[in-house]
Amino acid sequence: PEYVANITRHYREAIDTAVEGRPVAFTPRAVEEMELSFSRGFSPGWLQGDDHKRLVPGKSSANRGVLLVDNPRAGVGDTITVRAILTDEQFEPLKDEKVEATLLGPGGLTQPIVLTPVEGEPREGTYGGRFVVRSAGSYDLRLTLGGGLGETVLKQNVQVRLPTAELERPQRNDEDLTFVTQSTGGKFFKIDGDASATQTEGDLLKLLEPQPQTTILPGTPDDRFAERRNATLLWLIATALTFEWVLRRLHRLA
Repeated sequence: PEYVANITRHYREAIDTAVEGRPVAFTPRAVEEMELSFSRGFSPGWLQGDDHKRLVPGKSSANRGVLLVDNPRAGVGDTITVRAILTDEQFEPLKDEKVEATLLGPGGLTQPIVLTPVEGEPREGTYGGRFVVRSAGSYDLRLTLGGGLGETVLKQNVQVRLPTAELERPQRNDEDLTFVTQSTGGKFFKIDGDASATQTEGDLLKLLEPQPQTTILPGTPDDRFAERRNATLLWLIATALTFEWVLRRLHRLA
């Protein structure tokens, strides 16, 4: 089933490309993925002798597993679901609590993607995870199994682009913008496409209300501070005099 899923995905991409009227060509990465998906690669078989190295090249995946994504051509903001069927070095279903893949994105983005066992899956060694693509570009997902000579690197690529509708038919959402301005106490200013820059500037200035501005220069006396300071001093003096008067009265009574 992993081989069928991988091959079908690449053929689906080729059919979609042909329907869109663009030339169809498999990239070297796509060819390698089809070769290594639970396979020994493409070869002439035994027709040209028993060259075992040619029949089973050293880059074979050694049946350690397969890594798949549900949407290799996604849009910005989409959630990509990852599915991996993995085996250990003895080619038995992998039973680790989790495996960690690495996502390499545009702009040097590096993000760990944790894959955990999928509950209820009839086949053991099935892991799943997901990630969100937040910008357009090419994303490479890599999962390394084993180490040294037995190291296996499973790869998948996701191409992310902006939604076609936003590129071809950009539209201003007046309803949402009006709601935001009303919620925040602002004003929504519509700019018509045929309006000149001078007209737009004049209309915008009419909407702007003058706001009072207070500038305090260094060394300028602060009247409010002086008033509060004097009130505090008077309170302290009154308290001290009251305390003195109480002491005198107590002393006379004694």
